[in-house]
Order: sequence, then structure tokens, then C-alpha cells
Amino acid sequence: MPFHPLKFKDAFSLLYAEKNRASFILFSGIYCFCFLYIFSPHNMSTWYEADYLGPAWVLLIFSLSAVAGLVLSRFILAKVFKDQNLTNSQYFLWFLGEVLLITATVNTSNVLMHNYLSFSFHEYLDTLRYTFLLLLQTYAIGLMWFYTREKSQELENLENTFKDAPKKANMLALTDEQDKPVISIDPENLVMIKAEDNYVQVYFIIGVDLKKELIRNSIKKLEPQIARHGFARIHRSYIVNYSKVVLFKKNSRGYHICLEGLDKMEIPVSASYLPAFSKIVSLTP
Repeated sequence: MPFHPLKFKDAFSLLYAEKNRASFILFSGIYCFCFLYIFSPHNMSTWYEADYLGPAWVLLIFSLSAVAGLVLSRFILAKVFKDQNLTNSQYFLWFLGEVLLITATVNTSNVLMHNYLSFSFHEYLDTLRYTFLLLLQTYAIGLMWFYTREKSQELENLENTFKDAPKKANMLALTDEQDKPVISIDPENLVMIKAEDNYVQVYFIIGVDLKKELIRNSIKKLEPQIARHGFARIHRSYIVNYSKVVLFKKNSRGYHICLEGLDKMEIPVSASYLPAFSKIVSLTP
């Protein structure tokens, strides 16, 4: 499977599902407490040895305060600001805002528990330093696990596709730049191919899920391989499955189509390919 570099304009989807959010919050709370209590950075456990609650309870309250901030961010603010539409770069800014929010919840708990502390900008900044370093670890580990699980599921789906390939006589093999097969798929499940620099992004359907696979090849080289299966070029960067076209429209920016499974993506039809596309559309019952 080719390496797909992180693109800041891509949609961030690892925490879309509510069960992923809940799992991440639970992991964050447990990780924060264990890290603070067991590893005791900056000898933090000794800070509260004389405290009437004891270091374990104080650090547990800090961890629960962080969990409260994450619940507020992940389940309440996320719905208000519709974070499902965030890109990777926008989510990084969301993370920074989340750090500020969690710092506020932890700082509030700390001041309320200890009468020798007071609400001040200096106290907030001191808490911010520790909160940022701890959340950076939590996010790195948690999101890496979600990312690995997602890619493992995609790999399993692709393996299942290969297993089913011999059963179908009309399977379409997509190759890389060295003509080595990368994906074998039923043409009916292939939605679109999009050019991306030295790669092509292949959009296909498995069951009811839309998947993507990055292949190192050119769209020009793949076009002859799939043309006879009901695919055609509509733009220098797009080859689409005509049977998946659900909408064809014109607006101030030109002609666009929408494809089944890609409802939120408007795909341009360039002027040079418009006559051939219009002819095929007009022949469709």
C-alpha cells in the first residue's frame, strides 16, 4: 500500500464517530492520571504530599477536570461548530483551543482545592505549560492508534476484494507506474479516479462504504485500461464512472457533476470534454 502523505486540506475524520470520541476521552483520562501519578514529572506527586487529599486524589481530580474539558469540547462545542467539516490544519487549531479550555478546567480545580492559590494569569500560564505537554502525548498516542486501526480496516477490505476477485470474470485490475496490479475491483464499484501530482486517488465502494486508495501512476496511463468499462475523462484531472452520475448542472463556475457516494463533492467538466459527456448523458434513459 503506497504511503499517503498527510495533507492539511484533507478532512479530519478520526474522531467523527461518537464511539471514537468516547474512547479517546476515556483513554485520555486514564493516561493522564497514570502518567502524572506513576512517572510524576517534575516530582509532581511530592507537591501534594502534605495536602489533606493526598497526591493520588489531587492528580485524579486534575485528570477528571481534563476529561470534563474534553467532553465539553468533543460533544458540545463540536456539535455547535460542526467540527465534522474540519480539515487537518483546522483541527490542529481546534486542538490548540482545546488545550486552552482544558487548562481552564484544571486550573479552576487546582485553585478551588488549594486556598493558597488564586485565579491569576500567571497561575493559568503555569498550568498551561504542563497541560500542553501532557495533551500532546495523549493526542499523539490516541490518534496514532485510531489511524492505525483505520488503515488496518482498509487493508482488510482490500484483501477481501482480492479474495473475491477470481469469482468475477469482469474484475478490473488497476496497476502502478511499473504495470504491477495494485487493486482488482468490480468496475461497478469503481466511482472515480482523480489525478494528484505523481499519483492517482481511486474512489471505490465496498459494501455501503466509500473508500480511497492512492496509486503511483498517471491518469493518462490508466485511461485506456478502464475506458471500455464505462469510464470516460471529463477533465484533465478526473475519470468518472458514468453509471454513478446522479447530477449534472451548470453554475457561474461552469459545468459540474455529482457522483453516487460523493454527494458533497462537485466535480468539474471541462469545456474540451463537455461535448462527449453531453452526448452520453443525452443517450441515458
